[in-house]
Amino acid sequence: MRDEMIHVAFAANRQFAPYALVAIDSLLHFIQAPVTVHLLHEEWQERDFDRLKKLSCRYPWKLEPCRVNIPEMAAWPAMRWSRETYYRLFLPSLFPELERILYLDSDLLVLDDVQKLWAEKLNGAPCAGVRGKCNAAHLQNLGLPENSRYFNAGVMIFDLKKMREMNFVPKICALRQKMESKLKYPDQDLLNLFFCNQIHEIPLRWNLISSIYRNFPETCGFSAEEVIAALKDPGIAHFTGDYKPWRAFKTDHHPYASAFALFVKHSHCDWSVRWNLILKKLTFHAILRKPKKAVPWNASILKKITLEQDPAHR
Repeated sequence: MRDEMIHVAFAANRQFAPYALVAIDSLLHFIQAPVTVHLLHEEWQERDFDRLKKLSCRYPWKLEPCRVNIPEMAAWPAMRWSRETYYRLFLPSLFPELERILYLDSDLLVLDDVQKLWAEKLNGAPCAGVRGKCNAAHLQNLGLPENSRYFNAGVMIFDLKKMREMNFVPKICALRQKMESKLKYPDQDLLNLFFCNQIHEIPLRWNLISSIYRNFPETCGFSAEEVIAALKDPGIAHFTGDYKPWRAFKTDHHPYASAFALFVKHSHCDWSVRWNLILKKLTFHAILRKPKKAVPWNASILKKITLEQDPAHR
């Protein structure tokens, strides 16, 4: 498995470039296998990739920018999220030569070797993900059964070959048009609708979203033991919601928000991001906010994240 090339896709506009840089750096820091990073974009220029190309890894890695031009999206209405959020829906056609790809959002940190995630067997499923939070009203609005497992789309493994066999891209475009007025989380809703009861479930530690720490017992159906295990040993910290760790005047809601600052320094991220973190620290916002509800865990169980210099790595 170590010699197998792992393919990871990110999508970001230029405004989100600093956070994509940090996310990719965290991926490279922990991985122990050859990896190709596919950066999906519309507007990046060559100089925008210079910092990415300077990132190092102990194993061979390649950066493959992919400038996206999708005519089907021309008439799609603007939403709260950028157009780039839709790119994951077109992965089977964007990469016809690939059989499998790992898709990662850019508002996250990888905290373990994703080779372990890549090795996950899908058991015939077209994709895999981690259960997320969705209220009953939204499930009903989408027409999904009340007991449906709803998955977060920020970390997903896609079997591109199987999706092409399913004629996925034309069908998902037709589904988007049909459901346009009901979509709240556009790409995520569409994936859950299309793959209802077909998504292979992967462990919580691979997509530790912000609400997992703060909400109990509303933890997407996970037990307290499962949540504690994921908090102690996270694979990917996903900064969902508005309280991103780089937003100066927002308190930290994610238990691993503090690790973001380590990777900002490590990746030589833009000074604009660094200043935001300094300001956040000076105004006492960079403190993990305690959950309002009583929960069976606290910050003492969290893993200590350090980025000690590894001569074989950096």
